[in-house]
Amino acid sequence: TRVFALVGADGSGGYAEYAVAQATSVVPLPDHLSSDIASGILVAGTTAVLALETVAAVQPGDLVLIEAAGGGVGVLSIQLAVLAGATVLGSASSE
Repeated sequence: TRVFALVGADGSGGYAEYAVAQATSVVPLPDHLSSDIASGILVAGTTAVLALETVAAVQPGDLVLIEAAGGGVGVLSIQLAVLAGATVLGSASSE
């Protein structure tokens, strides 16, 4: 079974060919999802969640500005903020 996980609390081990991960952090990858797409989703998604929950603590009714809204982290941040009940404004460097 193909799986994906964040490894090492200090961020080490991400470039290893083999690594050890906690069983609770392992996520099975669907057959149709390539490893490179999965890694992009996981890294961008983790960044978006940390930004919205830890830094901004988005709550229902909040007005949230997402900068770089067209990028991977921005797109996921928009979706997470909307799910949290916020109104979202997005900015980008081009149309």
